[in-house]
Amino acid sequence: MVFAQFKTFKGKILAGMFLIVLLAGTIAAYTIYVFYKKARLETIQDLAHNVHTNTYKSLSIGQNFLMFETINPQFFETKNSVFLTNQDKVNKEILEELDEIIRLNKNNDYVNSKNLSDLKKYVEEYRVLWADIVFAVSKKGFKDYGLEGEMRRYIHQIEDNKLIDNTQLLTLRRYEKDYMLRKDIHYLEKLQSYTQGLIAKINTNNQLNSSKKNEVIQLLTKYYTCFNSIAEYDKKIGFNNPYGLISRFRTNIELIEELTSSLSYEAAIVKLDGTAKLYWIYGAMLIVFLGISLLVSNLLANTIARPLVQLNKSVEDLIQKEITGRLPEVDSTDESERLMRNLNNLLNQVRGKS
Repeated sequence: MVFAQFKTFKGKILAGMFLIVLLAGTIAAYTIYVFYKKARLETIQDLAHNVHTNTYKSLSIGQNFLMFETINPQFFETKNSVFLTNQDKVNKEILEELDEIIRLNKNNDYVNSKNLSDLKKYVEEYRVLWADIVFAVSKKGFKDYGLEGEMRRYIHQIEDNKLIDNTQLLTLRRYEKDYMLRKDIHYLEKLQSYTQGLIAKINTNNQLNSSKKNEVIQLLTKYYTCFNSIAEYDKKIGFNNPYGLISRFRTNIELIEELTSSLSYEAAIVKLDGTAKLYWIYGAMLIVFLGISLLVSNLLANTIARPLVQLNKSVEDLIQKEITGRLPEVDSTDESERLMRNLNNLLNQVRGKS
């Protein structure tokens, strides 16, 4: 029943037009896909560039925090910092941009999925490392805050106690300040040795009663313990340790920068190569479309026009001669055949009446 429709002029025209529209729709859909994929690759490239830029920005903010806030008493008092606020904002942007890249790349693999997962891991490690640095800086303190404030209170009590002469106190404080300024382990060792020597001298001083001895020894021990804790935090942070948090943090940043640069470059290459290939395919499809369109047009012209021309010639031949013959059969199965059959029937009727 359906195939019978294609034997009519209308069916043939509709079939031809349907084929052309189908081809045109296929090309239109493919064109949309080409620009859709191109837009996605451009978005991935832009996001990778943003992650790279924000990583530098976050590192810069972190360096400013370590430079300014570690010697800012207000930070240790309030635990609030404009640097930390800005960095939290930038870090959130990094994660959001990275999650968007992963979402866009999902099920398509525009860029290397392993690089993306590694980048996600390094960004998460980066946030943990930075949180550890901020926590260690806060615990270490400055001036009247944290361990440094506690240490200063002990040394002030020792000064007020007046059981250690000024020369010894000045020597002790000099080693303390030299270490605080330079973070050189040499001064830490000197302070440790000097403090232990003072404790030994106090223990052997028979002119002091036991309660005074215990009092000053306890203060020196607490001072010495706090100083050691400060030095341990300096080591953990990395002020005097090439393997501390700051070093690991910078290594992590370098890995992030390397991966984001690679990701941005990869997205650009994939976009260029993929777009070029897609345009070649798109051009090939256009050529095929034009070829098929011409072929369909030619077929329609032949199947419709040829029987009509043949019929017209037969009628002209019949008019020029006597109506004694019969119109020839038309090589067609559409309306042309029925028209020729009806004309022959009409001729037969005319002959029968004459």
